[in-house]
Amino acid sequence: MSGLHKFGKDPKPNKEQNANSDAYANVDDDDSDQLEELYDDLLNSRELALIFDGKRGKTFVLEDDEFVAEVRQDGFYDTEGKKLFGGQFGFENIQDETNWLASVTADITKIQHNRA
Repeated sequence: MSGLHKFGKDPKPNKEQNANSDAYANVDDDDSDQLEELYDDLLNSRELALIFDGKRGKTFVLEDDEFVAEVRQDGFYDTEGKKLFGGQFGFENIQDETNWLASVTADITKIQHNRA
């Protein structure tokens, strides 16, 4: 996996996360009320943001305020629809990635149900 781009940064011990970061800088004001940032220990520790777009019903990973991947039930996909490896986001093995995807999918389902 050494040739693959690794998203985010390696976590640094005792580094405080900026809870008020502006992860929506590249989103139109009309869409920002449809976006919901989900707190995620793994991604946040790598300075990545997990965003649910209620208007489109999709979940994205942001790095430096830029969309880098869409999160689907079966994995991560780049902007061209190509599947990315979980290790690129800090997952140590496929089981950890699978468990994380199931958890995020359940969270998104709850959010969508509450909005209906």
